Order: sequence, then C-alpha cells, then structure tokens
Amino acid sequence: MAKRGMAFFGLLAAMATTIVGAAPAQATPSGCSYYTTSKSASGYCSSGTGVFRIYTTCDIPLAPDVKKYGDWYRAGYGTSSGAYCPSNTRSVHNTGWNFA
Repeated sequence: MAKRGMAFFGLLAAMATTIVGAAPAQATPSGCSYYTTSKSASGYCSSGTGVFRIYTTCDIPLAPDVKKYGDWYRAGYGTSSGAYCPSNTRSVHNTGWNFA
C-alpha cells in the first residue's frame, strides 16, 4: 500500500508541474551603481529593462535602525533613485537594490 501511495503522490506532483509550468523570465536592470553619504544613498541603472529602487539602513543613535527606500524608476540614463535618512542619522549601511 505504501508503494501505491508514493506513486499516487508522484503522479500528482508531475501533473501540478505540467499545469503550472515555468514562470516567465523577469526583466532586470543592469549597469547599476550607487554612492552613499553619511545620511543618504543614491544610485542608477544605466541599461537593461524593468524598474529599480535603492534602499539603505539608517544607523540612528539610541534607536533601532530604520530602512529607507527610494522611488521606483525605469532603467536608463537620467534616472536615479535616492533613499534619505533622518537628520539625526549617524551613518548608513546595508545599501542595495530592489528590482522588478
């Protein structure tokens, strides 16, 4: 009986894979770079397709760190995303990108 049950679940898994199929590929910006100051991060993606935004973590004395996000922009020249921390921020760290 155990072998029959395993075969049944294997068949179900194969059917689910066939019905669902593979997800479509997502577009990804490229040529991305950023710079930081003690209170902000700004960056751009010069090519590729899709959209991007920058994020950074603000180190605020005597308070929990706060993550800030920039606005979403399409990849290409002339667009940049900025994330800005409160004025009492000591420094920024863990800066990175979100792509969609």
